[in-house]
Amino acid sequence: MGVKLADGTLCAGVFFLRFRDRIIFHFAASDSRARQNGAMFLLVNEVLKAESGQPAILDFEGSDTASVARFTKVLEPEVVYPQMSFNHLPPFFRVVSPFING
Repeated sequence: MGVKLADGTLCAGVFFLRFRDRIIFHFAASDSRARQNGAMFLLVNEVLKAESGQPAILDFEGSDTASVARFTKVLEPEVVYPQMSFNHLPPFFRVVSPFING
């Protein structure tokens, strides 16, 4: 899948693999013009539109590459997990434990 500019030159491309219920974002490449006009986001949006309503997981595989990590961070929602803790210690130790543990 790719994006061409008005002059017909390819500025961005992406390679997805489909395996069972996963659509794997396997490889992508873009030039500076694609980064300026958001071509990669357009490609991912087109895949999302084409696959909407289907039972599939879009897997970005994660990355240590800064530009790829930045791209996927934009697409991933920030998830905040609620936390709850219980202190089942006897009352004396509940009072003393913060001083012992620091």
